[in-house]
Amino acid sequence: ACDMWSMGVITFVMLFGYPPFHGQTKGGGECEKRIRRSIEAGFKAVVKNGYGAHFPRAISRSKGARDFIARLLQMEPAKRLTAEEALAHPWLKGKDASEEKFDPLIVKGIRNFEQANRFKFLILENLVEDLEDEEVKKLRAQFHKMDEDGSGEVEISELAKILGDLKPKEVKRIMDTLDVDGDGKISISEFSIAFLNRKVSSQQERMWNIFTSMDLNGDGVLDKEEIYKALSNKLSKQEAEALLTEVDKDGNGKIEYNEFLEAWHVRETKKFIKEK
Repeated sequence: ACDMWSMGVITFVMLFGYPPFHGQTKGGGECEKRIRRSIEAGFKAVVKNGYGAHFPRAISRSKGARDFIARLLQMEPAKRLTAEEALAHPWLKGKDASEEKFDPLIVKGIRNFEQANRFKFLILENLVEDLEDEEVKKLRAQFHKMDEDGSGEVEISELAKILGDLKPKEVKRIMDTLDVDGDGKISISEFSIAFLNRKVSSQQERMWNIFTSMDLNGDGVLDKEEIYKALSNKLSKQEAEALLTEVDKDGNGKIEYNEFLEAWHVRETKKFIKEK
Protein backbone atom coordinates (compact mmCIF):
# COMPACT_ATOMS: atom_id res chain seq x y z
CA ALA A 1 0.00 0.00 0.00
CA CYS A 2 2.92 2.36 0.76
CA ASP A 3 4.43 1.62 -2.62
CA MET A 4 1.17 2.49 -4.35
CA TRP A 5 1.07 5.83 -2.51
CA SER A 6 4.62 6.47 -3.75
CA MET A 7 3.53 5.58 -7.27
CA GLY A 8 0.81 8.22 -7.02
CA VAL A 9 3.29 10.87 -5.92
CA ILE A 10 5.77 9.92 -8.65
CA THR A 11 3.07 9.96 -11.34
CA PHE A 12 1.91 13.39 -10.14
CA VAL A 13 5.48 14.75 -10.33
CA MET A 14 5.98 13.31 -13.82
CA LEU A 15 2.76 14.87 -15.14
CA PHE A 16 2.72 18.18 -13.30
CA GLY A 17 6.41 18.88 -12.67
CA TYR A 18 6.28 19.36 -8.89
CA PRO A 19 5.40 17.19 -5.85
CA PRO A 20 1.80 17.30 -4.57
CA PHE A 21 3.02 17.70 -0.98
CA HIS A 22 5.74 20.28 -0.50
CA GLY A 23 6.96 22.96 1.88
CA GLN A 24 7.49 26.52 0.79
CA THR A 25 9.95 27.69 3.41
CA LYS A 26 13.69 27.30 3.75
CA GLY A 27 15.13 25.27 6.60
CA GLY A 28 14.80 21.50 6.80
CA GLY A 29 12.87 21.14 10.07
CA GLU A 30 10.08 23.59 9.35
CA CYS A 31 9.80 22.45 5.73
CA GLU A 32 9.36 18.83 6.82
CA LYS A 33 6.63 19.85 9.25
CA ARG A 34 4.76 21.68 6.49
CA ILE A 35 5.03 18.64 4.22
CA ARG A 36 3.77 16.37 6.97
CA ARG A 37 0.81 18.64 7.66
CA SER A 38 0.03 18.73 3.95
CA ILE A 39 0.06 14.93 3.74
CA GLU A 40 -2.12 14.59 6.85
CA ALA A 41 -4.64 17.01 5.34
CA GLY A 42 -4.89 14.66 2.36
CA PHE A 43 -4.87 15.05 -1.40
CA LYS A 44 -7.90 16.86 -2.86
CA ALA A 45 -8.89 15.38 -6.21
CA VAL A 46 -10.19 18.67 -7.59
CA VAL A 47 -8.95 21.08 -10.26
CA LYS A 48 -8.33 24.57 -8.89
CA ASN A 49 -5.91 27.49 -8.96
CA GLY A 50 -2.54 27.27 -7.25
CA TYR A 51 0.01 24.52 -6.79
CA GLY A 52 -0.81 22.46 -3.71
CA ALA A 53 -2.17 19.02 -2.92
CA HIS A 54 -4.69 19.18 -5.77
CA PHE A 55 -4.71 19.30 -9.57
CA PRO A 56 -3.53 22.72 -10.82
CA ARG A 57 -5.87 24.46 -13.25
CA ALA A 58 -2.87 25.90 -15.11
CA ILE A 59 -1.67 22.43 -16.19
CA SER A 60 -4.21 20.48 -18.20
CA ARG A 61 -4.13 16.69 -17.95
CA SER A 62 -6.64 14.04 -19.01
CA LYS A 63 -9.50 12.94 -16.77
CA GLY A 64 -8.09 9.40 -16.85
CA ALA A 65 -4.68 10.54 -15.59
CA ARG A 66 -6.25 12.54 -12.77
CA ASP A 67 -8.43 9.59 -11.79
CA PHE A 68 -5.42 7.28 -11.70
CA ILE A 69 -3.50 9.62 -9.39
CA ALA A 70 -6.51 10.31 -7.16
CA ARG A 71 -7.10 6.59 -6.62
CA LEU A 72 -3.47 6.12 -5.59
CA LEU A 73 -3.31 9.13 -3.25
CA GLN A 74 -6.03 7.83 -0.95
CA MET A 75 -5.25 8.33 2.74
CA GLU A 76 -6.98 5.07 3.70
CA PRO A 77 -4.93 2.11 2.41
CA ALA A 78 -8.11 0.07 1.96
CA LYS A 79 -9.39 2.61 -0.59
CA ARG A 80 -6.08 2.81 -2.44
CA LEU A 81 -5.51 0.85 -5.65
CA THR A 82 -3.53 -2.34 -5.34
CA ALA A 83 -0.75 -3.00 -7.87
CA GLU A 84 -3.05 -5.33 -9.81
CA GLU A 85 -5.85 -2.76 -9.88
CA ALA A 86 -3.45 -0.01 -10.95
CA LEU A 87 -2.16 -2.10 -13.85
CA ALA A 88 -5.75 -2.62 -15.00
CA HIS A 89 -6.62 1.08 -14.86
CA PRO A 90 -7.75 2.34 -18.32
CA TRP A 91 -5.37 5.30 -18.34
CA LEU A 92 -2.32 3.12 -17.68
CA LYS A 93 -3.38 0.68 -20.38
CA GLY A 94 -3.52 3.39 -23.01
CA LYS A 95 -5.95 4.51 -25.68
CA ASP A 96 -7.11 0.99 -26.54
CA ALA A 97 -8.47 0.42 -23.01
CA SER A 98 -11.95 1.64 -23.93
CA GLU A 99 -12.11 -0.93 -26.71
CA GLU A 100 -11.57 -3.84 -24.34
CA LYS A 101 -14.85 -5.71 -24.00
CA PHE A 102 -14.51 -7.02 -20.45
CA ASP A 103 -12.67 -5.65 -17.43
CA PRO A 104 -9.75 -8.07 -16.79
CA LEU A 105 -10.11 -7.78 -13.00
CA ILE A 106 -13.77 -8.74 -13.15
CA VAL A 107 -12.98 -11.69 -15.40
CA LYS A 108 -10.23 -12.74 -12.98
CA GLY A 109 -12.66 -12.44 -10.07
CA ILE A 110 -15.08 -14.74 -11.88
CA ARG A 111 -12.37 -17.27 -12.72
CA ASN A 112 -10.95 -17.44 -9.20
CA PHE A 113 -14.13 -17.25 -7.11
CA GLU A 114 -14.47 -20.20 -4.77
CA GLN A 115 -17.76 -21.40 -3.32
CA ALA A 116 -18.48 -19.03 -0.44
CA ASN A 117 -19.43 -20.44 2.93
CA ARG A 118 -22.54 -18.93 4.53
CA PHE A 119 -20.59 -16.58 6.83
CA LYS A 120 -18.59 -15.09 3.97
CA PHE A 121 -21.54 -14.94 1.59
CA LEU A 122 -23.73 -12.98 4.01
CA ILE A 123 -20.98 -10.42 4.60
CA LEU A 124 -20.32 -10.01 0.88
CA GLU A 125 -24.03 -9.71 0.19
CA ASN A 126 -24.20 -6.89 2.73
CA LEU A 127 -21.21 -5.14 1.16
CA VAL A 128 -22.88 -5.15 -2.26
CA GLU A 129 -25.36 -2.65 -0.86
CA ASP A 130 -22.48 -0.30 0.04
CA LEU A 131 -20.74 -0.24 -3.33
CA GLU A 132 -19.85 3.20 -4.63
CA ASP A 133 -21.96 4.55 -7.50
CA GLU A 134 -19.09 4.28 -9.99
CA GLU A 135 -18.50 0.64 -9.06
CA VAL A 136 -22.20 -0.14 -9.43
CA LYS A 137 -22.26 1.46 -12.90
CA LYS A 138 -19.16 -0.47 -13.92
CA LEU A 139 -20.53 -3.79 -12.70
CA ARG A 140 -23.91 -3.27 -14.35
CA ALA A 141 -22.24 -2.35 -17.64
CA GLN A 142 -20.07 -5.48 -17.54
CA PHE A 143 -23.03 -7.65 -16.56
CA HIS A 144 -25.17 -6.34 -19.43
CA LYS A 145 -22.35 -7.15 -21.87
CA MET A 146 -22.44 -10.74 -20.65
CA ASP A 147 -26.24 -10.89 -20.67
CA GLU A 148 -26.57 -10.89 -24.44
CA ASP A 149 -30.27 -11.82 -24.57
CA GLY A 150 -31.23 -9.12 -22.07
CA SER A 151 -32.95 -11.56 -19.71
CA GLY A 152 -31.42 -10.02 -16.60
CA GLU A 153 -29.52 -13.23 -15.87
CA VAL A 154 -26.41 -14.83 -17.35
CA GLU A 155 -26.62 -18.40 -18.61
CA ILE A 156 -23.72 -20.81 -18.99
CA SER A 157 -23.48 -20.24 -22.77
CA GLU A 158 -23.06 -16.49 -22.19
CA LEU A 159 -20.50 -17.04 -19.43
CA ALA A 160 -18.50 -19.36 -21.70
CA LYS A 161 -18.02 -16.56 -24.24
CA ILE A 162 -15.91 -14.45 -21.88
CA LEU A 163 -14.05 -17.53 -20.64
CA GLY A 164 -13.46 -18.83 -24.14
CA ASP A 165 -10.05 -20.37 -23.47
CA LEU A 166 -11.42 -22.64 -20.73
CA LYS A 167 -12.72 -26.16 -21.22
CA PRO A 168 -16.51 -26.70 -20.84
CA LYS A 169 -15.94 -28.63 -17.60
CA GLU A 170 -14.11 -25.67 -16.05
CA VAL A 171 -16.76 -23.19 -17.25
CA LYS A 172 -19.41 -25.33 -15.58
CA ARG A 173 -17.41 -25.39 -12.33
CA ILE A 174 -17.24 -21.59 -12.35
CA MET A 175 -20.94 -21.37 -13.18
CA ASP A 176 -21.85 -23.68 -10.30
CA THR A 177 -19.66 -21.66 -7.94
CA LEU A 178 -21.16 -18.29 -8.87
CA ASP A 179 -24.72 -19.60 -8.93
CA VAL A 180 -25.31 -19.33 -5.17
CA ASP A 181 -29.06 -19.94 -5.20
CA GLY A 182 -28.79 -22.95 -7.52
CA ASP A 183 -31.22 -21.76 -10.22
CA GLY A 184 -28.77 -22.44 -13.05
CA LYS A 185 -28.19 -18.75 -13.85
CA ILE A 186 -26.08 -15.86 -12.54
CA SER A 187 -27.89 -12.79 -11.21
CA ILE A 188 -26.40 -9.30 -10.92
CA SER A 189 -26.17 -9.85 -7.14
CA GLU A 190 -24.17 -13.08 -7.55
CA PHE A 191 -21.98 -11.40 -10.17
CA SER A 192 -21.31 -8.48 -7.79
CA ILE A 193 -20.38 -10.83 -4.96
CA ALA A 194 -17.63 -12.40 -7.09
CA PHE A 195 -16.26 -8.92 -7.86
CA LEU A 196 -16.33 -7.90 -4.19
CA ASN A 197 -14.65 -11.09 -3.08
CA ARG A 198 -11.66 -10.38 -5.31
CA LYS A 199 -11.53 -6.74 -4.25
CA VAL A 200 -11.73 -7.41 -0.52
CA SER A 201 -9.46 -10.46 -0.45
CA SER A 202 -6.70 -8.72 -2.43
CA GLN A 203 -5.74 -6.34 0.39
CA GLN A 204 -5.29 -7.02 4.10
CA GLU A 205 -6.46 -3.53 5.08
CA ARG A 206 -9.83 -4.14 3.40
CA MET A 207 -10.29 -7.37 5.36
CA TRP A 208 -9.44 -5.59 8.60
CA ASN A 209 -11.88 -2.78 7.79
CA ILE A 210 -14.74 -5.26 7.44
CA PHE A 211 -13.87 -6.89 10.75
CA THR A 212 -13.59 -3.59 12.64
CA SER A 213 -16.84 -2.29 11.12
CA MET A 214 -18.61 -5.29 12.66
CA ASP A 215 -16.78 -4.92 15.99
CA LEU A 216 -19.14 -2.26 17.33
CA ASN A 217 -17.67 -1.98 20.85
CA GLY A 218 -14.06 -2.02 19.65
CA ASP A 219 -12.90 -4.88 21.88
CA GLY A 220 -11.16 -6.72 19.04
CA VAL A 221 -13.62 -9.63 18.84
CA LEU A 222 -17.10 -10.26 17.46
CA ASP A 223 -19.91 -11.55 19.66
CA LYS A 224 -23.34 -12.84 18.64
CA GLU A 225 -24.99 -9.44 19.18
CA GLU A 226 -22.52 -7.74 16.84
CA ILE A 227 -23.00 -10.43 14.20
CA TYR A 228 -26.76 -10.06 14.50
CA LYS A 229 -26.60 -6.26 14.21
CA ALA A 230 -24.22 -6.41 11.23
CA LEU A 231 -26.38 -8.98 9.42
CA SER A 232 -29.78 -8.30 11.01
CA ASN A 233 -31.48 -7.96 7.64
CA LYS A 234 -30.20 -11.44 6.72
CA LEU A 235 -30.33 -13.42 9.99
CA SER A 236 -32.48 -14.01 13.05
CA LYS A 237 -30.81 -13.92 16.48
CA GLN A 238 -30.87 -17.72 16.59
CA GLU A 239 -29.19 -17.93 13.19
CA ALA A 240 -26.57 -15.39 14.26
CA GLU A 241 -25.76 -17.52 17.31
CA ALA A 242 -25.51 -20.64 15.16
CA LEU A 243 -23.22 -18.83 12.74
CA LEU A 244 -20.96 -17.69 15.57
CA THR A 245 -20.74 -21.27 16.89
CA GLU A 246 -19.73 -22.45 13.42
CA VAL A 247 -16.91 -19.90 13.07
CA ASP A 248 -15.78 -19.83 16.74
CA LYS A 249 -13.16 -22.58 16.63
CA ASP A 250 -11.90 -22.22 20.23
CA GLY A 251 -15.42 -22.19 21.68
CA ASN A 252 -15.06 -19.03 23.78
CA GLY A 253 -18.21 -17.43 22.39
CA LYS A 254 -16.27 -14.81 20.40
CA ILE A 255 -14.80 -14.55 16.91
CA GLU A 256 -11.21 -13.31 16.93
CA TYR A 257 -9.65 -11.84 13.80
CA ASN A 258 -7.68 -15.02 13.05
CA GLU A 259 -10.94 -17.01 13.20
CA PHE A 260 -12.59 -14.43 10.96
CA LEU A 261 -9.80 -14.85 8.38
CA GLU A 262 -9.94 -18.63 8.62
CA ALA A 263 -13.69 -18.61 8.02
CA TRP A 264 -13.30 -16.18 5.13
CA HIS A 265 -10.87 -18.42 3.28
CA VAL A 266 -12.61 -21.74 3.93
CA ARG A 267 -14.31 -23.06 0.82
CA GLU A 268 -17.83 -24.40 1.24
CA THR A 269 -17.96 -28.11 0.41
CA LYS A 270 -21.65 -28.07 -0.47
CA LYS A 271 -23.91 -25.45 -2.01
CA PHE A 272 -26.36 -23.78 0.32
CA ILE A 273 -29.59 -22.28 -0.97
CA LYS A 274 -30.14 -18.74 0.16
CA GLU A 275 -33.42 -18.35 1.99
CA LYS A 276 -35.95 -16.16 0.22
